[in-house]
Amino acid sequence: MNELLLAMAMMLAVGSATPQRLTIHHDIAYTASHDARQTLDVYAPADAEGAPLLVFIHGGGLLFGDKALVAHVGQRLAREGIVTMAPNHRLSPAVSHPSHIEDAAAAVAWALKNASTFGADPRRLIVAGHSSGGYLAALLATDARWLAAAGADRQRLRGAAPISGFFHVPRLATERPKSVWGEDREIWEQASPAAHIDPKVPPMLLLYADGDDDARKAENIDFAAALRKAGTAEPRLIEVRRRDHRTIFHTLNLPDDESMQALLDFIVTHTADLP
Repeated sequence: MNELLLAMAMMLAVGSATPQRLTIHHDIAYTASHDARQTLDVYAPADAEGAPLLVFIHGGGLLFGDKALVAHVGQRLAREGIVTMAPNHRLSPAVSHPSHIEDAAAAVAWALKNASTFGADPRRLIVAGHSSGGYLAALLATDARWLAAAGADRQRLRGAAPISGFFHVPRLATERPKSVWGEDREIWEQASPAAHIDPKVPPMLLLYADGDDDARKAENIDFAAALRKAGTAEPRLIEVRRRDHRTIFHTLNLPDDESMQALLDFIVTHTADLP
């Protein structure tokens, strides 16, 4: 079963009807392009005002995936009072790095400019994502160049929450098609969130599954250690029980899900200290 079909199955398992007092906006362009891969969906509580804002980036290895995969997350978070924006981004092999991160940065810049339209407070912005989406969220939080190029500022991020993400491109670039990051090892290094850690990195929530492979577990453990060594805000590192690389994402809408509770706690903790 592919990623999209699995996500749809999980939504049906808990009820797919759109909850009352929830507004959903599909296929909003976040650039001047007419490219469908540069659009996003918005999930907002009806009558929201000054709500926290989450940009959640889908996974798929930068090769596949779609914002539709995030529907169950957006609906759950909107029911919790959080405006959620789920962007697409261009995919390899049609494009290569840095197109993926450029799109992610453009989507976040658009979210900051348009947050109030949907009842969100742009001062309460968190970025998150699953797998490659977690990688992109982490790169936005560590390498300030990408948001700056999109007309935004990394310091406007209140936090970042990669879920089963990766942070050292050289460790896996040889296993991916060359269309993703190319063949230049210097570019691989510069494309790595771990290469750009400094004390100004916003607070990080790092979630990974006890069923993730050993390499993915090591990615998260090593990245958390590097954040601590650099003197950033103390990262929260959680190994989520009874989950694997897919289910840690696809079960986020289930009642009492450990990953969702950790994400909600993180959002509240890092967005509640504003007037």
